[in-house]
Amino acid sequence: MGAHRTNMGNRWVSLLLTAAVLLAMPGDFVHAETAGGQARARRMPENPVHHCTKLNDDSDYTDWDYVYFGSYPQTEVTGDALTDEIVEADYDENKDAVVKGVKYRRMKKSDANYSYIDIVGDWFPWNGDDDYHYFKWERIKWRVLQRNDDTLFVMADQGLDWNRYNDKSVSITWENCTLRSWLNDSFYNTAFNSVERGAVVEQNVVNEDNPQYGTEGGNNTTDKVYLLSIGEMTNQSYGFCEIGDTYSMSRCLKPSDYSYARGGFRMSVDGYVGNCNWWLRSPGYHANMAVAVMFYGSVHRGGDYANYYYDAVVPVLHIDLSSDLWTTEEDDNGHEHDFTKKTLTEEYLESPANCTKAATYYYACSICDLKGTETYEEGEPLGHDFKITDNGDGTHANICQRCSLSEDKESHHGGSGNCVTKPRCEVCNAEYGEFDKTVHGETEVRGAKPATCAEEGYTGDTYCKACDAKIETGQVIPATGNHVWNKGITTKTPNCTEAGEKEYTCNVCGTKKTEEDGEPLGHDWKVADNGDGTHSGTCQRCGLSVDKENHHGGSGNCVTKPRCEVCNAEYGEFDTTIHGETEVRGARAATCADVGYTGDIYCKACKAKIEDGQEIPATGNHDWDNGKVIKSPSCTQMGQKEYSCNVCGAVKQETFGKAAHDYKTFLTKATGFTDGNRMEQCVACGDMRSNKAIFHVGAVILSHTSYTYNGKPKKPSITLKDTDGKVIDKCNYTVTYEGNTQVGNARATILLKEDYAGVIFRTFEICPEGTSISGKVKAQSEGFQVKWKKRSRNVTGYEVQYSTNKKFARKATVTKTIKKKSAGKLTVRNLKPGKKYYVRVRTYKTVKKKNFCSAWSKSRSVTTGR
Repeated sequence: MGAHRTNMGNRWVSLLLTAAVLLAMPGDFVHAETAGGQARARRMPENPVHHCTKLNDDSDYTDWDYVYFGSYPQTEVTGDALTDEIVEADYDENKDAVVKGVKYRRMKKSDANYSYIDIVGDWFPWNGDDDYHYFKWERIKWRVLQRNDDTLFVMADQGLDWNRYNDKSVSITWENCTLRSWLNDSFYNTAFNSVERGAVVEQNVVNEDNPQYGTEGGNNTTDKVYLLSIGEMTNQSYGFCEIGDTYSMSRCLKPSDYSYARGGFRMSVDGYVGNCNWWLRSPGYHANMAVAVMFYGSVHRGGDYANYYYDAVVPVLHIDLSSDLWTTEEDDNGHEHDFTKKTLTEEYLESPANCTKAATYYYACSICDLKGTETYEEGEPLGHDFKITDNGDGTHANICQRCSLSEDKESHHGGSGNCVTKPRCEVCNAEYGEFDKTVHGETEVRGAKPATCAEEGYTGDTYCKACDAKIETGQVIPATGNHVWNKGITTKTPNCTEAGEKEYTCNVCGTKKTEEDGEPLGHDWKVADNGDGTHSGTCQRCGLSVDKENHHGGSGNCVTKPRCEVCNAEYGEFDTTIHGETEVRGARAATCADVGYTGDIYCKACKAKIEDGQEIPATGNHDWDNGKVIKSPSCTQMGQKEYSCNVCGAVKQETFGKAAHDYKTFLTKATGFTDGNRMEQCVACGDMRSNKAIFHVGAVILSHTSYTYNGKPKKPSITLKDTDGKVIDKCNYTVTYEGNTQVGNARATILLKEDYAGVIFRTFEICPEGTSISGKVKAQSEGFQVKWKKRSRNVTGYEVQYSTNKKFARKATVTKTIKKKSAGKLTVRNLKPGKKYYVRVRTYKTVKKKNFCSAWSKSRSVTTGR
């Protein structure tokens, strides 16, 4: 440990004095647990106070608080401070080198970006064409624009770098400009290490239109690092003069030496010497321009062209307030580096692990994370990764795939080959030795010819397809003598009494033969009328006629002759004694007073009268109308109706039954506390048909009373039951939800309707997303260390439980609360040695002074060391 600590005696004195000063200072303090394990007290930064005169005489000023976070090349190293060690150091591909624990960046003239000397500004002086300039990496100093419950909103206290707003002078917005891409990629990954990047809180950035010219600001963006806008630059609560045209000291900045060398410039105007212009993200007069703050402290709303070359870059960002990675002026300036911190990230990796050596890392300063020069080993060597490999000389060996160490060399052996393939070693599968001409693979037959009815054939010779060698000679196949007949052609078609014929030809030798084709067709008989009162049977193919005879059978009537029952031809005479369909003529109905008549019957075909009708006596039955009510019925008395005969005018009266009750429904709605009822009653006589009770709401049941946050609205289904235990139909209420998209208490509002009236409220919890234990819980002497996956959003901190009871019984369980969402591990000490403990972890978020906890992770067991 002594080899990695610098001036420890003086350092302890310094820390004690710093603690005494901090305890005597007013304001809020926090105790931050550093990554190296030391606790330090630090004062919480205050929000700025702007003393504004709104005059152009530089008389305004701002009380700023500052914090330090991240690092960047800033101050040029010159004179006696520029030692040979710095000049001759081994600079990496990023042009950086570490000398005695301090990091430097080297710049060549071709790395700078400058064009000319302005009449009011000085460009960086370059001495010679090949000289280098050297810049020291330093902690970045930030002005605190606002401190809220979760973050510090900060801006760099000087122009940190130079860059154009956009590579080309085209219509552009903040969303698509090259400066935004550079800030959120190159600058972000350069200025902050992997741990610090976890403390930068990504923001939803609103991009407003230019308030003077109306130029569109474009879409809102999500950024880690960005620039201020016109609105933010004139926000007095951020420490700036509220009038943008005022020459305000609150907006005056100087560039760092590095920014100056990169292409910015420093003003030489009296009263503003050393100041620079710097970019804002708001659009200017045209869409190809961006607003800038002038060196004398006013906001130039018209702006500069997007590809302008001398405006500096002043980044802003939000830092997690609970992080231990930012420091105040009181505890950052003048500290002595304590190179004892172990940080297992690529930034501090000196050499990775190999087969025989563990990974080597540089120690970091436990206060500011600066990379030191001393190293330490972490983990275990990887071990050899042996693989059987062909040496190319008829041998193989076990060779490590990482370091190429070779062992167990021997000659190839085993396997078998053939005429074109050498044998393959049964160990490493490499080819070796000679071809075996006696062993062939796939074969093919060449010169084969089939025998025909007249000629001999040949079976063909067998060859190896791989080496083309002839393996076996073929044999002659005798002629078959069997003709191969074609399908033949028809030379005679069949008829009623004779079969057809077909001629066939041999496809090989041309021999012909004739054969009978099919049977005689036979006669196709049909009976036909001869037109002379007779009919005969006639063949439809050859016309032969036989069996002539007279028509017979069938019957006729008064208008139709009979039809032959054999050939269906008409023959003979009409029969006037036989009639077909008939109709009635002259019929009239009898009434209550007049005689009626059945009507006479006529043949509809020949119009002849077939039968006379008869008289129908008068009926004496009145034809009553529908009647009219002369006395209306009610639900208490009979009604009376009078009828008249439609034929003779006779009158009669009848009584009829009582009217039905006129029932109406009367509803008294139930509430969450009182019963109601539904009653049906006659409004005429008061008769009650039904009276049903409506029991009030007795229970409100939520399908879930707790959820895990995932960004989506949570809507538990709700069931109501009355005091009789029955489920209330959903037509009787509607449900709305409030506060159901964030971690905390959400509320369901149940509006009663239909048979019910009133409102019922129920709450349910939305808990933060849980976490899980990373890897195994590591045993330590009389304790252990547990690591978990960090959650960057919707989390205030973590709870860790450890217990000697697997079910975490209360008496055997201890709960530790970690009030930092950036924390990822906990070391527990002073436990019983050699004792088995069960460990689990969960997240929590504090909302309105109440903690909402996630589900516990799966537990892991560990046995403490001795």
